[in-house]
This record gives sequence, structure tokens and C-alpha cells, in this order.
Amino acid sequence: MKIPALSSIARLILITALAALGACNKGNTVKRTTPVKIIAFDEDPRTLQAIDKGEIYGTVVQKPYEFGYQSITALRALIIEKKSEQDLGVPESKQKFIETLIIRKGEGENYLEKCNGWKKSAKQKSPGDDSTPKTKLAFVTNASADFWAYAEAGIAKAIAEFDDIEVEFKVGDGTPAKQRELVEALLVRGVKGIAISPCNPKGQKDMLNEWAKKAALITVDSDAADTGRKFYLGTDNVAAGRQAGELLKEALPEGGKVMAFVGLGDQANAVERYQGLKEAVAGTKIEILDLRTDEVDFGKARRNAEDTLTKYPDIAGMVGLWSYNGPLILEAVKDKGLEDGK
Repeated sequence: MKIPALSSIARLILITALAALGACNKGNTVKRTTPVKIIAFDEDPRTLQAIDKGEIYGTVVQKPYEFGYQSITALRALIIEKKSEQDLGVPESKQKFIETLIIRKGEGENYLEKCNGWKKSAKQKSPGDDSTPKTKLAFVTNASADFWAYAEAGIAKAIAEFDDIEVEFKVGDGTPAKQRELVEALLVRGVKGIAISPCNPKGQKDMLNEWAKKAALITVDSDAADTGRKFYLGTDNVAAGRQAGELLKEALPEGGKVMAFVGLGDQANAVERYQGLKEAVAGTKIEILDLRTDEVDFGKARRNAEDTLTKYPDIAGMVGLWSYNGPLILEAVKDKGLEDGK
């Protein structure tokens, strides 16, 4: 570049500025090579396979098969056998927790085999006598996810064991409006008991109370404590969030910036897992930047991960609090060539 005649001081300033600009541009072309550590939730097959490849550090798995099986058998016991919550071993807190497990490298494929066994065993059960009068029950999810397929397998086991029930399995779309549509239709059809994972427990308080007057209501996976539900069945989500935090501390012993991701930020399990995650890393060098939500839009979930990698080039870890978040985070990380286990 030809520099016109200038004073010696002006020339020096201009040359220095151009050199600095060139250095900046050169620096921007440097490709980061440090892998991003990913912590996931649940037993999505992609997550479990990626753990054994070393691409995802670990996952906290719940037991959705038990969510399905125990919720339906509990509703049956409450309605048909006239048992009380105390008879079913529900504590005074009205929260019956099902334990969670941590899966690390070398354990993923084995756990996946166990999950597939749940589905297989449920399909092999023979149906009951169709001539037996049946009590109508239902299970309503918050949204569509592979996680709920295991719950459906647990429901199939309960149906096979008892010939006096029939169960409708309904999938939400992540909105309270859809759940209202589903539940009200179920009630019209004479359903006597419902297990539901409410999308927005606080915002759905009135409708949950309304439903609880018309049918036995159990919350599953996400609680709504201040309602007329019989009890909550599922994970202690604060404790599960702490488990994710422990995995994060293992993966990032020197600390670093971390972003968390989830579908619906208002859902109780999301709030509680994020709380537990932050509690576990408090006082360490790990900095939780924020919680990004995607409204159960898988495309947005991936874009959230991509945007984070762009906005925070020094991001050290990413935590997916719902089952599909981990695999979609991994897709974004792979596109940048930043996956672990290479």
C-alpha cells in the first residue's frame, strides 16, 4: 500500500495502526483446538454411544421406564384398589423419588443395551383379556423426546400385568395449551386417572387443580407441588443437577466458562436441575454463564449451541439439561471440530 507524504509522526502512527490491524486479522484466523466438554442428561442412544467414544464426558440418567410403570400402577391402586398415598409408600412431602445414575466412558453401550431390553420385554408381554371391564387411565408427556419412549415401554408392562386397565399415551408439544387440549379430551372420554409432566407448573396451577377434581392426578418428571395432584413421581431434580455439576468438575478441573441448555426454562425440572448445577460448582473456577432455552424446537436447540460457540470462543463446557440437548450440542461442537475424544 502506498502511503502519501505525511509528517514523520503521522507516518509512524499510520504504520503502527496498519501493523496492529494485520495482527488482529491474523489472530482471527487462528483455529481453536481445545475440545469442549459436554455433560448431558438422560439415556438418548446418541448420548450413550458418544460417551463411549469420549465425545460426551458423561450423563445423568433417570429411569423413565419406571416413571411409566410406577405411575400407571399407582393410579390403578388409587382408583381400583382404593389405596391411599401412604399405602403406596409416598412420604409426607408427597414426592416419591426414583434414583438417578451417572454414566461415564465405558458404561454407555451397556446402559443402552439395558434400555433396549426395557422396550423388548414390554413388547413380548401378552395382552390381558379384552372382555374384562377396564378403567381408563392416561399418561401425558410435556413434549416429544426419545426419553418418553422408555416411559411408554414401562406403561406397556403395566398394561400387560393388569387386565382391568387401559391406558392412553399422549405426547405434548411443549405448551400448556396442547396439554389442556389433550387432558380435556381424555376427561370427556371417561379417563379416571392421569399421570402428567406439566410444561409450566406455575402457569398451569388453575388447570391442574381443575383436572385434579375430575380425575386422580399424579405429576411425573416435573412437579407442581402447590396443586391438588396426589403426589409427584420422578427424579429429585436438584440432586440430579448436582450430579451434573460433579461431572462438570471432573471434566474441567481447571475451571472455565460453561453454558447450560434446556427446552422450557419455566418447567420445574429445568429450574431445579439448573439450581443443582450451580450449587455443585459454587466456589470453583467454573463460571456458569446462563441458561439458554429452545421451547422444544430441535433446530433452535442446535442454533443455541452454535451461537454459544461463536459468541464465546473460550467456552470450556456445555451442559444439556434435557435428553435431546446433549446430542444437538455435540452436532454443533463437531461442526467446529471441537469435540472431545478425537
